[in-house]
Amino acid sequence: MKHSVNSMGAAVLGFALLLTSAQAQSAAEANSGNPPGLLGRTYTSFDLGVERFQHLASPPTGWMPGVDLNLPMSDNFDDLLGVSYLHAAKGTLKLSGPTFENSVSAYYRTKIAAPFLSLGVGYAWQKSTVAGVATRDNHLLYDAAAGFEIPLRTDAALRIAVERDESFRRPHARNLGYDIAANYWLSDVVGTSLGAEVKHGRGGAYDAITYTAGVHFSFD
Repeated sequence: MKHSVNSMGAAVLGFALLLTSAQAQSAAEANSGNPPGLLGRTYTSFDLGVERFQHLASPPTGWMPGVDLNLPMSDNFDDLLGVSYLHAAKGTLKLSGPTFENSVSAYYRTKIAAPFLSLGVGYAWQKSTVAGVATRDNHLLYDAAAGFEIPLRTDAALRIAVERDESFRRPHARNLGYDIAANYWLSDVVGTSLGAEVKHGRGGAYDAITYTAGVHFSFD
């Protein structure tokens, strides 16, 4: 638990440094009236996640690159397509495999924040190896998330959400996650983001803390 608290403290400090740097920049008409966050924008993103598994005798560190494509369907609905790949190994434990997911977000934008609700389905091809014995766990999954995207200025926003994902197969491996992320648009086209998520696993899923950094390219 102490390690988790220290990790989250480092993440919060990272957010503060990112936002302080953003505030130090000139607002000089960057973003041309586009939304300050990611909701409602047409963009592709390239992310790299570092997943630190918790409460294991010899926890591995996972690397998770991913690519997303967000397509607004209307003023209040987005469709997000994403693919990611997890690879984690330490000692006799190895985890690997890709995940594809499609989710739809509904949101309502106000001056203070944009509350949103997301529902998605996907498929995971997972392989775990323990002491040389390999097991495949390919399964359908669903996820749901609810939260807020809070504008900090015309080109930066903070996202806070609670997320749940669960496999359809039995036993139902599931995660309950608490997510925070900040994004900053460097220009009309290029943006960056930094985030962290604490995951509580059940049904065979592992507890973990995931740190993610990404680059976004807008087509608006």
